[in-house]
Amino acid sequence: MLIYDKFFEIAEKQNLDLEELRRIFSPRTVYRLESGGEISVYVINKICLILNCQPGDFMEYIDD
Repeated sequence: MLIYDKFFEIAEKQNLDLEELRRIFSPRTVYRLESGGEISVYVINKICLILNCQPGDFMEYIDD
């Protein structure tokens, strides 16, 4: 299972609050990131572009 806990840490360091994240990525995407849901490669690319990071910086695989 993929978790995205580090996403919110990186966003906070760049002064992006939840409201701003919902405007940039959509409320549904932010909810999926919060709950560990599935996100598309398009969203992963957008996160990397906006936060200037690599996928491994905000995604982590945890064995169920």
